[in-house]
Amino acid sequence: MHHVPALCVLVFSLCCVTFAHSRELVSPPGFVRTYVQSGETLSDLTPRMDHWDLILKVNRIDEFHLPAGQEILIPDMEQISLAQQYMPVPVFYNDKTIACADRAVIVFLEDQFFGYYERGHLKHWGPVSTGDEKHKTPTRRFAVTGKYREYYSKKYDNAYMPHAQQLSGTDYFLHHGNLPGRPNSHGCVRLSKEDARFLYNVTRVNDIVWIVP
Repeated sequence: MHHVPALCVLVFSLCCVTFAHSRELVSPPGFVRTYVQSGETLSDLTPRMDHWDLILKVNRIDEFHLPAGQEILIPDMEQISLAQQYMPVPVFYNDKTIACADRAVIVFLEDQFFGYYERGHLKHWGPVSTGDEKHKTPTRRFAVTGKYREYYSKKYDNAYMPHAQQLSGTDYFLHHGNLPGRPNSHGCVRLSKEDARFLYNVTRVNDIVWIVP
């Protein structure tokens, strides 16, 4: 069982992004809520291209899933430094195995984010989309058993799964895929294009992937 410092718990609880779930959307420090009109794009929401990636990450979506008719979080221009410090996952994961691991990926199912850790210290984070109600992603500790720059699903209509990493003892993978802001996969852990490439490049076979509730 892991333990998180009190400050991290506070930040973590404040930073639950839930526009696609039944819970009320909470604005973490540095962000404000805005309503997405039909037909609006990221450039309509903010002219700052350097903020677009942060908007996608904090709302756990990709550029194809901007949710018209719903509220999302965007950086508050008067508190932009706070927005840029946003951390939805623990900055240190206080588990003996993770703290001793050169590299580990932890997927947080409830909040739909992942963290990449080196010796327990957070180095990178991003959004995920995991298994839906009918295809729940299993929660336990896995190892990476295979890495495939290009992979096609053997179960689901030959679906393209770039930068795929297989989880030990399963047919589940980390891979690039759609991010609609909610659990939506057949059990795999979908990542953004950039995050899938990043993890593919930094991890090695036998590295830990721990999926927690």
